[in-house]
Amino acid sequence: MTLMEGDVILTGTPAGVGPVRVGQKIKAGITGFVDVEFDVQRRKRLSST
Repeated sequence: MTLMEGDVILTGTPAGVGPVRVGQKIKAGITGFVDVEFDVQRRKRLSST
C-alpha cells in the first residue's frame, strides 16, 4: 500500500490503555521518520457572549 500526502493512519487501542489525564505526556511517531510529543492540558472552554 502506498501512503500519499494527507493520508491518515488510524489504529485501535492496545490492551491496558486507560484514559488520558491532565499532566501526562503523549508521544507518537513513525520510526525513523517523525516523532511528536505534547503535554496533556485541560481543554479551554470558549465563553459565550
